Amino acid sequence: GSDGTIGSGDYDDHLTVQTRAKPAPAIFPADSSVEPHRGPIEHVLDAVTNGTPFRGPLDSAIARIGQRIVDTAFAAAKAGRTLPLI
Repeated sequence: GSDGTIGSGDYDDHLTVQTRAKPAPAIFPADSSVEPHRGPIEHVLDAVTNGTPFRGPLDSAIARIGQRIVDTAFAAAKAGRTLPLI
């Protein structure tokens, strides 16, 4: 974002936060993932087995947003200019 970032690498036990006001990375502890939500395969198997909806980035509404970002980035690179989200 324009005012800061938040990041977490795969399997990290913390989040890293940087802001415009405090650009030095700040570390915050993250909750541990528990079964059946430790990874996407485990999550999908649990959701299919129990008839529960997908959550997080596997939810179709959220996944669609990500796909729109990728599609727009590809089209913008091809066009050589910034494009609105498609």
